[in-house]
Amino acid sequence: MLVRVTMSFSCRLEGVGDSSLSNLGSDGKSSIMKSTALGRLLTPLIIAAVSLCASQAMAQITNGSFETGNFSGWTQRGDTLIQNVSLGISPPDGSYTALLATATDGTVNGAVPAGVGVSQSSIETFCKIPAGTLSGHGTGLKCSAIEQDISMLAGQKITVQWSFLTNQTYNDGTALSISPDLTNNDFGFATVVTPANVTKLTKLGDVNSTFSITNAACPFIASTGFQTFSFTATTTGTYSLSLGVVHASTATQDNGVNSALLIDSIQFASTDLSRIVLLPASVIGGNAISSAVVLTVTPTSSTAVTLSSNNTAVQVPSSVSVLPSDGTTKHFTTPTQGVDTNQVATITATLGSTTQTTTVTITPATMDNFHMTPTSIQGGHAVTGIVHLNGFAGPSGVTVTLSSDTPGACSPPASVFIPSGSQAKSFTIATHPVGSSTAVSVTATYGSSVISSPLTVTP
Repeated sequence: MLVRVTMSFSCRLEGVGDSSLSNLGSDGKSSIMKSTALGRLLTPLIIAAVSLCASQAMAQITNGSFETGNFSGWTQRGDTLIQNVSLGISPPDGSYTALLATATDGTVNGAVPAGVGVSQSSIETFCKIPAGTLSGHGTGLKCSAIEQDISMLAGQKITVQWSFLTNQTYNDGTALSISPDLTNNDFGFATVVTPANVTKLTKLGDVNSTFSITNAACPFIASTGFQTFSFTATTTGTYSLSLGVVHASTATQDNGVNSALLIDSIQFASTDLSRIVLLPASVIGGNAISSAVVLTVTPTSSTAVTLSSNNTAVQVPSSVSVLPSDGTTKHFTTPTQGVDTNQVATITATLGSTTQTTTVTITPATMDNFHMTPTSIQGGHAVTGIVHLNGFAGPSGVTVTLSSDTPGACSPPASVFIPSGSQAKSFTIATHPVGSSTAVSVTATYGSSVISSPLTVTP
């Protein structure tokens, strides 16, 4: 009988919570499915699908370039607007940017209606940061911000494009504007609250930044131009990212001189190849090498790195896949083959347009053991000898010479051959009748390795 089963799963940023999985217990298995043979067949598939959904969830930023034309996926507070080229500044990514202003009066550009920010304490609560966090950079009178909770894996990196705009730096000397100083210093900021509830505040730009003059369509005279802010997750979990602007002033005549922060292209940093590592850097042929490819950031999905070797003595896989659960580093094992002489192999790893190389030296195997069994035998009966290498014999094989200090009691063959790709060879050693118990030493020699093994031949 053919049974066809179709399963559908839905993954969301906050985790797997679809009602279709409501029968899953704490062990990830359905109590109904446990009781059936079909359930026993499907349970591993469901668990795998749930795990896949969970890893996919740990890699999403909602509406990071605001291409929905609104703030969907974000919470906002204060004077926040979605803008396009009508602002007089081209978005760096797509058609839209987010404009966070201390205030706008609506008179310069009809696309930027009048609005006003909120108090510093209100913004600090909104950004989930301790009271007074922003005070170190000035007393905030009018503030605006947006916030999003983002699930990240350790090692993942987020980048943000920002530009600080202001009318304060170009001061006309009238009562409506005063020169920038420590107490009249509008600024843009980014805050990250970690899963451990640790707040990290970064000032992005302020009125003392380097500016260029904007065009007449922009309600703000000066702009820093778009720059990049980034942060990297140190642990896996949910991070709160807030981006905002503060009107910092203690002077009433400065109240009408506003600033803003343009935000765009909030995304996970692209994954690049950092290096390939092979340890040890020198290995005896036939022994495996501990290997790893290292990425610049934790990938958001399975990322394949292609590998190649210019020497058949080192057999790297054609590729390895770095999963989000691997972090930035994928470990794997590289086998090697026996060699007759020292060989140097160059290993090349490639991801996209980035290539990294490393070298490893393969050395010939040497003899590390020789023994006979049994160690006491009646003359006339054979014993078994075994020679062993610390790696694999190279393409030409290995010839070990043998000798006995008492050939009348024990006469091994003149040599034994270990074929290519082998690590050991057993062989027969003849003994002869003796009149009294005789101690014999048989010696195996290969290169600089000389090993003797004792044998007692009895009457």
